[in-house]
Amino acid sequence: MHWEKLKIKLSNIFDVDKFNLTKEQILLVFSAIEKRWTKTRISKVKNTRYILAMELIKVGIRTTDEKVIQDIWHDMLIGFFELIRLNDEARMKNEFPKMEDLLNLTLEKLASGELFDQRK
Repeated sequence: MHWEKLKIKLSNIFDVDKFNLTKEQILLVFSAIEKRWTKTRISKVKNTRYILAMELIKVGIRTTDEKVIQDIWHDMLIGFFELIRLNDEARMKNEFPKMEDLLNLTLEKLASGELFDQRK
């Protein structure tokens, strides 16, 4: 499907600028990942390192203001959506750019504010 048609369909489903998860919802996502890791990681040492890292991230989320967490998460999602869009667009043209090139383009757009709703 052509990207513009897909973008129109997606915009009818949800507005990415209003796509915000609460702090509790974000913690639930991290807890679900952590739960999977406790079940699937083979090495006890690796398992402990992953879970410890996840716990540190969760502490950071718990101790940060709700609005700040929502804004950070929102901007990260916008960046990931753009990265996926650029990759998808290139593949529809039978182009296979390096992920590093797509990431750099996305990072430039994030830093410049180009990806965000300018009405705010």
